[in-house]
Amino acid sequence: MLARLTNLRAKKENIKALTPGFYTYHTPPDSPEQFRLHLRIELDGEGILVVNASTVLHLNQTATEFAYYLIQGKDNVETVDAMSARYEISREVLMQDVQLFLDQILFLSRQNDLSPSATIGFEPHVFDKNLSAPLRVDCCLTFRGFADQDDAHLIGNELSTEDWKTLLSRLFNAGIPHVVFFGGEPTLKVTGSGLGGRSQHLALRLATQIAGREGITLLCAGTDGTDGPTDAAGAVVDSHTLSDAEEKQIDAADHLSRFDSYHFFRQAGGHIITGNTRTNVMDMVVVLF
Repeated sequence: MLARLTNLRAKKENIKALTPGFYTYHTPPDSPEQFRLHLRIELDGEGILVVNASTVLHLNQTATEFAYYLIQGKDNVETVDAMSARYEISREVLMQDVQLFLDQILFLSRQNDLSPSATIGFEPHVFDKNLSAPLRVDCCLTFRGFADQDDAHLIGNELSTEDWKTLLSRLFNAGIPHVVFFGGEPTLKVTGSGLGGRSQHLALRLATQIAGREGITLLCAGTDGTDGPTDAAGAVVDSHTLSDAEEKQIDAADHLSRFDSYHFFRQAGGHIITGNTRTNVMDMVVVLF
């Protein structure tokens, strides 16, 4: 941030920092500038701000307050009102700093890639203490690739769907917004008589998890162009897939229970049809958020 921000003086000594916690923000659907923020406020009032799940900023206390009030939906005037009551600084200077902070966030939200050493107008800020939680967690979905263990042993060491839901919920509540899963082809224990494939079923299952969460799109497909005994390579879903299907009176839960993802996407839309690509490499999942 600007140098003067580090020199703000509290109107009262030992002013209480913002309450530690984890806060999220997504611009309204009709906003011309779309971006997502995750802010974790540490015990000392400093913060970790993640912009569009790609750029991590270590913020001092005043910059953390700017981000916090933005996430709370306050406009520039309301932010200045709140901070001028806490710090010895003119409203004019504070208004300039608030606008500069917003401009920098908008600039970062438009970037696809940045040098790790780029400052982009922010004053370098050394963050050399232990964090309350890591920034990301990588998870291994299955050990089924190891041939030296039998299925009974492997199944006994795999987490159930409810276990994964609990894990993800705890990670999110701890202020870890990004969990990355990597693996080969997803396994599927078919118990219904419908038509589908691994990728289509995974896409439909994920659609139920992201319903209503703006700004998330997922693609699940096999590189060979064939998912299960169908002519589809997979499917693409977003936060509106389920609501759009409901308007057409298509029941996602029913199709999932019958393992009939193919007919869900055939009716609701979202299929990826490529034909035989002759490139049998893997199943892939692409997430945009």
